[in-house]
Amino acid sequence: MAGLACIKRSGELFPYEEQGKLRLATGQQFAFSRSYYFVSEGGDLLSYFDPGRSQPFLHFHMRESTGEHSGKAVHYCGDDTYQATFRFERGVSFATEYVIKGPQKDLVLSTTYVRDSGIVDDAPRPELSVGFHADNTIP
Repeated sequence: MAGLACIKRSGELFPYEEQGKLRLATGQQFAFSRSYYFVSEGGDLLSYFDPGRSQPFLHFHMRESTGEHSGKAVHYCGDDTYQATFRFERGVSFATEYVIKGPQKDLVLSTTYVRDSGIVDDAPRPELSVGFHADNTIP
């Protein structure tokens, strides 16, 4: 899986959009896209599918240590459980991992996001674009 993700600031919201291509071991390819909205609240990171919802689908309790911010959250969707971990390395990259379990699901999705080399770190910018790749384990 590879693609492009973009985070923009809009007041207190940080809209996030990603798009890319997923290639299966069979050689089949699929295009994908997804949007979320992030809100920073009291040191935690809240993630919404829609900014009009009153409850986030993920609430990350963020912690900082040795130049890295990380957080964990759990989301229940019917009989399925999504355990998510986010790790942010200052100015360099961030990584996500979703462990998904349920009656018909048993997989791990790991994605590493790396800053686009065309973006200068100290330049003011309204958005952050990052390329990403994933190593997904699907038993």
